[in-house]
Amino acid sequence: MILAIDLGSTSFKAAVFDRELQRLGAGACDLSYLHPTDDASELAVDVVHDSLTAAVADAMVGAGDISAIGITAQAQTFTVCDADGRAKRPFISWLDGRATDAAVALAADERLADFAGHTSFASPSPAMQVSLLAWLREAEPDLLVETDTVTQLSPYVVGLLSGAPWMDENLAAMSGLYSMKTGDWWEPALEACGVRREQLPRLCRLGTSPCRTDERAVAFGLEPDVPIVLAGNDQTAGAYGAAVHATGALLITLGTSEVVYTCCDAMPAPAPGVIRGVYPDRKYYGLVVIKNGEVGKAVEALGTDPTRTEVLVAGGGSRSPERVRQLADALGTEVTPTDTDPLLGAAGMCEDLLAQDAGS
Repeated sequence: MILAIDLGSTSFKAAVFDRELQRLGAGACDLSYLHPTDDASELAVDVVHDSLTAAVADAMVGAGDISAIGITAQAQTFTVCDADGRAKRPFISWLDGRATDAAVALAADERLADFAGHTSFASPSPAMQVSLLAWLREAEPDLLVETDTVTQLSPYVVGLLSGAPWMDENLAAMSGLYSMKTGDWWEPALEACGVRREQLPRLCRLGTSPCRTDERAVAFGLEPDVPIVLAGNDQTAGAYGAAVHATGALLITLGTSEVVYTCCDAMPAPAPGVIRGVYPDRKYYGLVVIKNGEVGKAVEALGTDPTRTEVLVAGGGSRSPERVRQLADALGTEVTPTDTDPLLGAAGMCEDLLAQDAGS
């Protein structure tokens, strides 16, 4: 069986799947945030531990041996850890609003003139880790010392289960600290926010297993020596569950955020409003957030003709026949609801890797 974990922004979710990707059990735990100021949004370390434990425990009821664990996560949210991997402060969420001035300063920094060419985004925004780190450097100048590490939520959880905080290239590219041109941490961005590459997680390809659980996983009800597969951001995992890489379909997700997502053989060119990055199997993705319900503009920004490809819709809104009809009318084509989510995609990446290992 396969355990999939989704470290979402509103809740942590987990599900157990069989090798045919049929869901056998599921669990979830809502997150509660700290708001030390009106514009702050932080996640207590014990909330991360407790929510992960609860979601996994609910999903694992009646489950047998787990062959692989897939992890997909929100991007940006991070903390600072000491040399022993212990978090020194609450996680700063991507929902935090304190980095507005830092993002403006980074956008004007000549060292980051080709920001759009290296990262998933066209320019720094207050929600990005690079901006939040630059703000933290000024707000808490004594926090980050030479022996500390800066760890996003996904590698932190990987570290809890394995002792090794690995991070996949998909999430790294969204941070603003990683260069998709060089396939490594981007030195100008690190300099701009005062971080050294030695203070960041080790990197691996999306959809691969860089490590296995060890005795630390027992605290979360899991066994040692289980491969951990890194499944990237939740939108990519959801798209993988919908198999857009196999069909060429356009995926519209109507969840906490509403986005249009496409998988392609070549990296999309950087453009305002388009988020781009790495997809499994050496493919790439383009993503546009739907603003004010204007799905047609979002699709147009991706350069895709919805009348010439299959259009799928997923997420909570896909269960509303009226909403599906509205999408079809707006795009002038048929729209098909699909039962996919990030957990299914993370499990699918695990199954594909297990199948490859069995055939090698």
